[in-house]
Amino acid sequence: MTLMQLEAISHAERLQAVSLDLQPGEVLGLIGPNGAGKSTLLHCLAGILPAQGQAWLQGQPLQQLSERQRARRIGFLPQHNQSAWALSVADIVSLGRLPWGDDDRQAARAAAAATEVEQFWHRRIDRLSGGEQARVWLARVLAGQPQLVLADEPVASLDLYHQQHVLQVLRDYAAGERGVMLSVHDLSLAARYCDRLCLLHRGRMLAFGSPAEVLTREHLRQAFGVDTHIDLHNQPPVILPR
Repeated sequence: MTLMQLEAISHAERLQAVSLDLQPGEVLGLIGPNGAGKSTLLHCLAGILPAQGQAWLQGQPLQQLSERQRARRIGFLPQHNQSAWALSVADIVSLGRLPWGDDDRQAARAAAAATEVEQFWHRRIDRLSGGEQARVWLARVLAGQPQLVLADEPVASLDLYHQQHVLQVLRDYAAGERGVMLSVHDLSLAARYCDRLCLLHRGRMLAFGSPAEVLTREHLRQAFGVDTHIDLHNQPPVILPR
């Protein structure tokens, strides 16, 4: 069964008629220039922004889900996170269990270990670097064990090692019956870690399919206004402006 199906999802003037599907075990990358609608789409699916159109999660309309049901089944990682209090890493990661109303420390510890923040377990969030904090917030999402993870630029503040590590964590998390939809600016990383890509441009879907189908010079010239060097056969793939 398809994990998520979207039909003509739109939001005011920022997003227009996006239709796509996400299969179990799949990582779907949203790419495109600034202002293309990537974050807007993720916020609409997370229920943060109102949207028109239809969306189904495992065949069930999203609008039929209660807030608690949506929070249990969909985990959302925004691009920017901030804690109003100087909470410990343990407290923040454990917040991922709120939709379930329990204190499953095993799930929280496993999420912290996967994102390599377990060493900071008793430290305050405001004593960590920006990249370390970003991984803590991802651990909070994974601690909730959602069926679908929506991640808005999850590697934007990370160093080279942790960019690769976090994307591999998300790949591993999607394996089986789960799925991940993420926005990413680095097209080489998108080609390497995503099964399929959705290229957005000015709120519209310009291309959708495999990395080879989406990452063409014509598509990227239309979206970004630059000519590109594309080598998807290289390991890892290389996409650079000429």
